[in-house]
Amino acid sequence: MDDATIGALVSKLDRGELLDSQRSSSEPVSSALVDDGTATRYTYQDGSVRVLSVTQAQKSGSSGGISPLAVNTISGCKNESASNIAIYTGCLIKFDDGITVLKFKSSYSRWSGGANVSDWNSPQAATAYGSVTSPKFTFTRRNYSSGAGPATVQMHTKFTSWNGLSSEDMYLSLKVTPSKATIDNY
Repeated sequence: MDDATIGALVSKLDRGELLDSQRSSSEPVSSALVDDGTATRYTYQDGSVRVLSVTQAQKSGSSGGISPLAVNTISGCKNESASNIAIYTGCLIKFDDGITVLKFKSSYSRWSGGANVSDWNSPQAATAYGSVTSPKFTFTRRNYSSGAGPATVQMHTKFTSWNGLSSEDMYLSLKVTPSKATIDNY
């Protein structure tokens, strides 16, 4: 990112405005694989970026790593899998764009034809350029269903800029299907 773009983004934050990458209504203008293809970097109209990455759970006793580029991560899971089921406990579900951090702990399971979220706790939110409300879990679908969708747990907070001129509802969700676990934030 060039100095002019960095300066424009800092000025935007100083005025209490949201970056395009922070707005749920913004669409990226480009995307590229980064970090050896394990993450996708999305660039927005104002030059701000969002990098999405999911780290794989480690075997029991090990903790997952977080890529330095990662914005969305699942890490620290304890893998307690059996022959026909993958069980991940104590996972840290986290969004961190350098301005705002949203995170919570969760456990989930995946198997052929099914998935569930069995635990969610410890919601936290913090920001460097304003304030956030106390986060709450606002939606859960404990079990995967081909008709209803993935097993889902969602956390919500409201971000307000330092001068109160802009605000945005922010959500962080863990979604689990029989084949994968993903994070969404908006």
